[in-house]
Amino acid sequence: MGYSIGMGATVTAPQVGNSRYAELVKGQLALTAWRWGRDFGGHMSSLMIACCLRNRVTKGWGSWLSVIENIPKHGYTLAVPTGFPDQWNRDFLRILSEMDGIYDSTAKDLVNGGVYWAELSKIDNEYFLEHIARNPERKRCADMNNLVFWS
Repeated sequence: MGYSIGMGATVTAPQVGNSRYAELVKGQLALTAWRWGRDFGGHMSSLMIACCLRNRVTKGWGSWLSVIENIPKHGYTLAVPTGFPDQWNRDFLRILSEMDGIYDSTAKDLVNGGVYWAELSKIDNEYFLEHIARNPERKRCADMNNLVFWS
């Protein structure tokens, strides 16, 4: 779609900005999922966490970046993981390669609609413990060893 700039000339609106923004979001999603999931070994836990974040977006919790920014408000722990992977980290590269499908919702939902996750032995957020982990109305929908997901 273009718009006229006079004298019969038409300029097509570039799509580069949108694709660059999408790449930024997918990069942040991959990094965030890797940070929260790396201690569970392998890439699968990080992909599960990325699916949780996608579920939050599709359920209307906010935009991708606001959902990522607000993880601590809904988190099981008060500590927020940091750090960056080595550029050749196999787990991170695998996570990064799966972001297109998670971002555009073509990848399988590995957490069956889950929007919360926790490492059971490290819950230190009392609100999360009371309202999510111990709440019988919250459905436990997936787990991987000590990593549990709720809808």
